[in-house]
Amino acid sequence: MTTTQRCLALLLAATALAGTTTGLRAQNPRLNLLKNSGFEQVAHGAPVDWTLSSAAASLSGERVRSGRQALKLVDPDATQSVSARSPVFSVIPKREYFLRGWAYLEPGTESPKPLGVYLWSLDAQGKEIRGPGGRQSSISPRLMPGRWVHFFQPMTLFENAVKMRVVLHTFSTTSGTVYVDDVELLECFPGVFGEAVAWQGGSPDHLLTQSAEYSVRWSCADADQLNRVFEPPLDWSGFNGVSLWLHSNMAAGNAVVLVFASENTTTEGPDYYSTKIPIDWTGWRQFVLAFKDLAVSRKPLGWNKIGRIYLASKGYNLTYHPDVVLHLENLKPVNLSQ
Repeated sequence: MTTTQRCLALLLAATALAGTTTGLRAQNPRLNLLKNSGFEQVAHGAPVDWTLSSAAASLSGERVRSGRQALKLVDPDATQSVSARSPVFSVIPKREYFLRGWAYLEPGTESPKPLGVYLWSLDAQGKEIRGPGGRQSSISPRLMPGRWVHFFQPMTLFENAVKMRVVLHTFSTTSGTVYVDDVELLECFPGVFGEAVAWQGGSPDHLLTQSAEYSVRWSCADADQLNRVFEPPLDWSGFNGVSLWLHSNMAAGNAVVLVFASENTTTEGPDYYSTKIPIDWTGWRQFVLAFKDLAVSRKPLGWNKIGRIYLASKGYNLTYHPDVVLHLENLKPVNLSQ
């Protein structure tokens, strides 16, 4: 084979590979674009596909969520920042993008939110595009010292964005050490997560389900509440009860509260129906609750005006247990026999 033939063969192979990659992205309903999510692939002492800002960003086996190592970001003082950047990806129209991963806050770090996880929108020249008022699409997860915390959030790509990249960044106003592991940039068909993505404080989980394709994972350490707002409000006046499935990772002996908010603007304070659910089991359990058995706080408008449903692990005279992880599935109104 001549040199020209070899070059042509390599060009054709590269073109075919690019076409295959694009085809896979176009056909896959849920795809993680970050090939080195767990920072396990290393070249010359640095994670493959990631660009580190300085020696203050490095790989470490000290705190690991999975595998052998994680990304370690050491912010020395409140005037500097440390970052890691992913490769640049092309944007596919009519897709939804989500960022999820895990972060660990080293004890002694002064701020519970020292980390920003960004999805940069880029133009054709690679320049960052920001939203109104300089807005960026980002997550700043609330971290707990000495614990791996999960984060998940739908991300916004701003108008005219044709490329994007993930940026992990400590804030220049804080100092301390953060570890990051198993970061994923999910490219999804619209609506692929169903209603699971509508719950704030949790994240869709396809690995632990009762009957649906996705459950909603809620770690009490990650968020005090698992919350969903309904606009317009739900009208459940044609029902007399509610059914839901919950999975508990442990029988912790404490409780969470389930609240159905129906705000009445003529009264002071929140108006709602509620019940406490003891965390005294493991695995999946179905709860079927009659409306008449729920506690009534103040003067809710009624079951025809349910504007918010949430589970809470703090307040309401509850005993907080950060190790509890619940999965919620198939919450719906029902009619119970009298």
